[in-house]
Amino acid sequence: LQIAAPVATALFGVQIAFGVIAKAMPQVNILILSFAITGMVGLFVLWLGMPDYLGAAGAVTGRVGEWMTAMARAM
Repeated sequence: LQIAAPVATALFGVQIAFGVIAKAMPQVNILILSFAITGMVGLFVLWLGMPDYLGAAGAVTGRVGEWMTAMARAM
């Protein structure tokens, strides 16, 4: 959720912008244009959020040992 929320929000904004453009200029083929721009925006937002992702991933992987020990004790 920490990683998906910024990307989903950015892509939602992009889709709203495409909707406005499609209404304003119906002769522009938004479908073809949207594939490339949506991909670029998604990758750019992931790139911006990479430090946060590394922090979240480090916190999760740091606790895996504790979880495995708790599971072994529960068995």
